[in-house]
Amino acid sequence: DYNMGIGWNLGNAFELYYDLEKVSEDEQMISLNNGIISKDIIKSIKKTGFKTIRLPVTWMYYMDDYGNVNSKWMSIIKKVVNWIINSNMYCILNVHHDGAFGNWLSEGINAKDKYKYLWNQIATEFQFFDEYLIFESMNDVNYTKDNYDYNALVTMTQAFVDTIRNSGGYNKNRLLIIAGAKVDLDLTCSSDYKMPIDPINKLAISI
Repeated sequence: DYNMGIGWNLGNAFELYYDLEKVSEDEQMISLNNGIISKDIIKSIKKTGFKTIRLPVTWMYYMDDYGNVNSKWMSIIKKVVNWIINSNMYCILNVHHDGAFGNWLSEGINAKDKYKYLWNQIATEFQFFDEYLIFESMNDVNYTKDNYDYNALVTMTQAFVDTIRNSGGYNKNRLLIIAGAKVDLDLTCSSDYKMPIDPINKLAISI
């Protein structure tokens, strides 16, 4: 059973849009007035009583034209994930602003192959992390034409589940969090909203 308790969102540290060739890792983290994320910061969050840290990550500025994630960016994220899990907290790792403001993930089904390739890289990198690591499909992606495009959302979230379950290690049993519709309670509670199918039925939903 999961005992995730109260969580802390480690926002605005790794979801920004700065080229690591132009700014340092520390400059990236503090550009929206965060402190520098360190092992001691993570430990202090733990001591305050939190059991879970959500780690929002924007990947698009660290991917080449073929969708390959920059190895330096991946190693930075992996370092922070290790800090969280080694502090005996759950870590929720996601794909964050890649879908916001009309970015690539908001293209919906047309972006499915790129989306699957990104998650395959993440899943492979973290396959041997145990159940304290949780993957969240996406954040606040607005699949709206005239009305909300529920088919686009379930197509993408199904691709997410299939990609994770077909990768190695702990991923076949990992808890996966599925995005609600536009992080909107009414849209998500609609009868039009569908959860993807998971062969082991181990999904949660974010609203």
